[in-house]
Amino acid sequence: MASVKSSNGDESLGNVCTISISSITCPEVPSQGTIERAITEKQVKNGRAKISYYYSGTKGYFREYCESTTIHGFKYLSEKRSICERILWLLLISLSISACGFLISRIYNRFITSPVIVSFATKESPLYSIPFPAVTICPMTKVKKSVYDFTRIIYRVEDMRRITHQEQRNGHYLSLLCRHGQRYFHKSSKFSNNFYEIIDRMKLNLSEYTEECQVGVNDPEPCEKLFQPIILDEGICYTYNMLDRTAIFRDEVYRFKDYHKNENTVNWDIDNGYTFNDSTPDGSFLNYPNNAYLSGYENGLHITFRQSASELDYLCSPNSQGFKE
Repeated sequence: MASVKSSNGDESLGNVCTISISSITCPEVPSQGTIERAITEKQVKNGRAKISYYYSGTKGYFREYCESTTIHGFKYLSEKRSICERILWLLLISLSISACGFLISRIYNRFITSPVIVSFATKESPLYSIPFPAVTICPMTKVKKSVYDFTRIIYRVEDMRRITHQEQRNGHYLSLLCRHGQRYFHKSSKFSNNFYEIIDRMKLNLSEYTEECQVGVNDPEPCEKLFQPIILDEGICYTYNMLDRTAIFRDEVYRFKDYHKNENTVNWDIDNGYTFNDSTPDGSFLNYPNNAYLSGYENGLHITFRQSASELDYLCSPNSQGFKE
């Protein structure tokens, strides 16, 4: 506060003014720290407001999506349900999305590693244009007991009894076919040239375990007319409607007797299929491989088997008896 006095004293000195200052009040000036703190608080409030705005907007859009979508399960998240039920549906939806993502990633990785997609052009074909499938039957009894009793030989070996050289040799050969054979006969990597002869001599003939065979509506006939012998890892088997060995094997493959030998193809080739040019007097077509004209059980291949209990060998094939297709 300021006050002024005026005095008329000595004329030589003129007028004298006296000024007295008791106090001066100035407006308060904020410090730098106060200004920065105020600005920070304002920014925080604005940031929270923006977050709250975006959150409420996103929440509204999500609720609208859940109410409008046809995807099962999402609508339960927006309805007024218990927290546990919402968490359950959220968990199920998350698992479904994760599973879809995993499967998509696997397909993507498969495409990256092998980017070749193979598609088959479907084409309908009549049944008669497709060859009847080849059918192979194998007896689980590998040899005739009257020729070589494998079980009796094994018992003699276990009892440390003497067996003949021929029985020893046949046991070596059968060790390739019988499971217990390798335990008692050392498996050899090489056999003599008469291996096929001996196996052929000991085999069961097809007529010994089949009664008759019937193809479709044709008359029954002996199975030997329809089946041909072949050599497999199961031993001597018989097959129906198989191509000739010249169409399957190379020339250097060993050929034994009539094994794997069938009729030559008639009115059929692998590229063009059936041609149906030649026919018999009754109007039926001559062709090989045989084909079926109608579907169903009646038009298939029917085989009547018979099994002699005296020919069963439980040590050669301990797990199963009968026939294998």
